Amino acid sequence: MQGMITGQYINGDSMIHRLDPRTKLLGCFVVIVAAVWPGQQIPILLFNIGFILLIIYLSQVGVVRVLRGLRTLRMLFLLTFICQVFLTPGDSIWNWGGIAVSRQGIYLGITCLLYTSPSPRDS
Repeated sequence: MQGMITGQYINGDSMIHRLDPRTKLLGCFVVIVAAVWPGQQIPILLFNIGFILLIIYLSQVGVVRVLRGLRTLRMLFLLTFICQVFLTPGDSIWNWGGIAVSRQGIYLGITCLLYTSPSPRDS
């Protein structure tokens, strides 16, 4: 899996690299809890984006390197999109037997895809 850095340790000497591992785990836990917290989606999304960008900046890894590491997750992003489209109930656009595509599913799939996938420039 050449080029995959997602989840791998990147050697460095930044403030983030010197943090205690428990502190890093707590930070990840906060981001995950904030991502699934019910209610106000936009403020939570902005919090997560800001927090992650701050961590990338403080770790001196670079946004481009992080986005390149996400390239290998494309199939997961695609599978998530397909699941959202077919499994989200709502206003049916297309129906064949027991399989239905809903307007809300397409919207949710596109929303998830846009917020999780790297930009097309990095392809």
